[in-house]
Amino acid sequence: MSQTYVTLVETGSLVENLHYGPYSRYWWEILSIPDSNIQLRFPIRAGQKTDAGLNRRDFYITVQISGSNQMLPEYFCQSGEFWVIETSATKAVSEVYQNIFQKKTRYSGSIVMGWDKKNIIDVFSSNIDFCPFSCKLGDYEIFIYGLGLSTRSDWNQAGNGYKSSIIHTYKKRAAIFVSEIEDDKCYIYIYQDFKIQKTFVGTTPDDVWKNSNYIQKFSGKELFGLEDQITLQKLNKLRIPQCASHEWSNFKLMKKLYEYHLQRQTFAKIEWYKLFVRWNQNECNVIELNSELKLLYPPEHQFSDRELGAWLSMLRAARCSDITPWSHGKSKYQFWTKSKNPIQEKQIFTTLYKMGFLSSNPSNSTETFWSCFQQALNDNKKTRDGKRRILSIIANDFTYEELEHNLGVASYTVLESRRHAVLNGFGAPPIEKPKFHQTAIHEIAGTKVANLLPNRDQ
Repeated sequence: MSQTYVTLVETGSLVENLHYGPYSRYWWEILSIPDSNIQLRFPIRAGQKTDAGLNRRDFYITVQISGSNQMLPEYFCQSGEFWVIETSATKAVSEVYQNIFQKKTRYSGSIVMGWDKKNIIDVFSSNIDFCPFSCKLGDYEIFIYGLGLSTRSDWNQAGNGYKSSIIHTYKKRAAIFVSEIEDDKCYIYIYQDFKIQKTFVGTTPDDVWKNSNYIQKFSGKELFGLEDQITLQKLNKLRIPQCASHEWSNFKLMKKLYEYHLQRQTFAKIEWYKLFVRWNQNECNVIELNSELKLLYPPEHQFSDRELGAWLSMLRAARCSDITPWSHGKSKYQFWTKSKNPIQEKQIFTTLYKMGFLSSNPSNSTETFWSCFQQALNDNKKTRDGKRRILSIIANDFTYEELEHNLGVASYTVLESRRHAVLNGFGAPPIEKPKFHQTAIHEIAGTKVANLLPNRDQ
């Protein structure tokens, strides 16, 4: 088998209801690179695309969301006019390869996706707030894909937001049993055929699993994954300041979030709390983050990745959710919501974006105008036929403050530009003053001219 060359074409994106939903165990791959500094799992990103060079041909493999169930990944492989969609990368690339070369060669899906290369794994693992993990319980693998905290000892200090899943039989067929803590109650949801088939509610993990009458040889805490040492360690590390939107008016609590997440990464005198005050007073749950941050910082401020990341961590700790329908690398604009149920809002925004009603890079005619005018001033010299002439086009239509702020010109330049407009017209070239020349007349020529003039004495 010839050597395989793999290039990452598209990074893809995380999808909340897939990577942190009931079928999330199928959207995370176990790491095969022995490196303790890398997470044990990395996400299979929706839309990620690689180019694998096999036998001097390019094979493009793209991760798609299954069209039949909208819950599982599927793999689209194409090489020239040959293409196929399969449930695994191995099946997809092997089938296309066999159709082209008429050979029964099989290629590893992990290799053609670049999942054995550290540089590609590092890209997939970047900007992830929480990486799911699993633990063993007898023959079962418990997949923990959400953590939350409380002070309840009967929950082992887990709280709202905690989610785990386990595969077990339901009506003689495999099903996913989701254990979840939400609204201070414990739930079990049984998923089969990509739908909820049964729901159980209880006051504790032990209580709800006992009510379900399934897998009774283990305690509810064990089936939730709450007796596992790794789970307990991660819960202990998670004890960081958090609050819900109805608690934003508690400045002392909000200040703890600021001191933990943002204080060391931004200006000391930034009025960060104003963002939450305005948002809390607004009836709309959604904000555009870039626009809101501009209100807090000087116009010339440039955000570093670390500073912006600190803001995002703080927003998540304040129970806000990112519902932006495009990847952060595609645009500086981000939509965030304070809603308790952000999934529906994200679906609405995603639909609007796909239909063309939302743009990741909306044009701003005002910013474009000032930018173009600034460039025109920069390209001309400081003369009456240069900057003053250019600025005279708009000098009378804006205030001194507007022109000084947007174009960085001095008040004297504005004054001279206004004078230019009065004397010469808006943007017109300066009027040249008439020039007079005196020439001495020779005595003989002067006599002749005098003879031609009428005699006043006659």
